[in-house]
Amino acid sequence: MHGRRQPRPGTFIIRPLPDRTGLILAGEADLTTRDTLHAALAALPADGSGEIHLDLTGLRFIDVACTRELIAFTSRHPAVRLIAHYSPASLLRITALLYPDARMEFTGTSRPLTPPPAARTRPRPPPPVTAAAACRTAPRRPAQPAGRHDGS
Repeated sequence: MHGRRQPRPGTFIIRPLPDRTGLILAGEADLTTRDTLHAALAALPADGSGEIHLDLTGLRFIDVACTRELIAFTSRHPAVRLIAHYSPASLLRITALLYPDARMEFTGTSRPLTPPPAARTRPRPPPPVTAAAACRTAPRRPAQPAGRHDGS
């Protein structure tokens, strides 16, 4: 997918890989596109052993629902190797947190997780102050003797 135009935000595109068994996924994969992803995965010839490749170069985002579809595919076809190329950071985070034992392989470099340089140079805000800490640092007023009031 290198050199191709990215789909518009909010779109999801699935195409077969031209040179091997698998799919090209581009755009944004979320709950609204889960059934489409399920149908595309179900149409793959994964009845025997072998490899299924996913070119995710153009995939900007994938949510938990679509990640679960990928994990379910590996469960339905245990003899198949599911290899994700150039995964978005969201897929890597979701699988690391929710599916650490997932039988997916990741190759290539994902998009960077670090913010752009302009965002990194902003100073960090001071840490929040708790009420107890604010009480300890607030200047104390001297106590007034009993029966005496300021003013008159």
